[in-house]
Amino acid sequence: MRLQTKLLLLLIPLIVVPLLALGWFAYSMLIDDARNRTQKQLTTLLEQISIQTRSQLRTARANASLFASTNLIQRYLVGDLTPAENERLLTEINELLFSYQIAYPEYYEIRLLSGDGIELVRSALGRIKNLTTDESANPHFIASSRQTDTIYTAFIRNPDNGEPALLVSKPLFVPVAGSKQDKTPIQPKGYLQLTVDLGFLENHVRKDSPAGKSRILFTDAEGNILFRQQGSAMPERVPDELFGELRRGLALAKPVTGSFRGEVARFRGVQLDDWLYMFTYYPEAELLAKRNHLAITVTLITCITILVTISLLVVVFRSLLIKPVQKLGRAAG
Repeated sequence: MRLQTKLLLLLIPLIVVPLLALGWFAYSMLIDDARNRTQKQLTTLLEQISIQTRSQLRTARANASLFASTNLIQRYLVGDLTPAENERLLTEINELLFSYQIAYPEYYEIRLLSGDGIELVRSALGRIKNLTTDESANPHFIASSRQTDTIYTAFIRNPDNGEPALLVSKPLFVPVAGSKQDKTPIQPKGYLQLTVDLGFLENHVRKDSPAGKSRILFTDAEGNILFRQQGSAMPERVPDELFGELRRGLALAKPVTGSFRGEVARFRGVQLDDWLYMFTYYPEAELLAKRNHLAITVTLITCITILVTISLLVVVFRSLLIKPVQKLGRAAG
């Protein structure tokens, strides 16, 4: 066997093995980095939407308090008006509520309810049928009437149009001059209710879904999917077994892997309210596709590096070692 061949057979493994190890290490690092970047992106998205949703809640509560404290509404609640005065005051209140809606168009319905849940005043944007004027049996009205010391908020499905919405209910009290407070709870004279459009959440579904096949899901407490992208084949609801796993994952603050839309996906989520959940899901097939793409790329780079290194090694051996040895051999002969 020629000397050149023997030397190459000896040195090539010393070069190839470290390069293969380096390629595997680079592949592992890139896979971990891709997975971590995806998880960070989804986690950041959950946090941003959670912050925005809480901000919307705070703003809606503050506005409900502001609207309820206006003199017109206080005068109306006091009552003791002639029919003409009452009609004029109702007109002024409707104009006032409409002006609030011009400033905050997401408040597409503002209502005044009596203490027993009967609708007294309603200002609505758009052509929304008024199907519910008696809220006395509504579970949300009952819940709000039990929390007269706080502003009641809940994510609901509006019975007038079937769309998800945020309900904000502010109890209304009429101060009585010269009255002395005792331990008897003061019953509210009525309620001011805002029905808030959730378009800002729907925009996240349509515009802010992560790249690829990963998606954002908003569901109610039963797993019904609230928003779907136009033309999407998204099902009406999350399967019961998977939704149960997702809720358990929320309680443990851990991601969940499950089957959805015929593929295995990894879910992360947050509970925005008793009625509202948000999840992101990332198909494992997409991660596998990225993994395969990285594997091919790293393999090609490693093979090219090995070929270039061996070629350079052959050239260096022939010029620095083999040729001088051959010259010595010929001189000795």
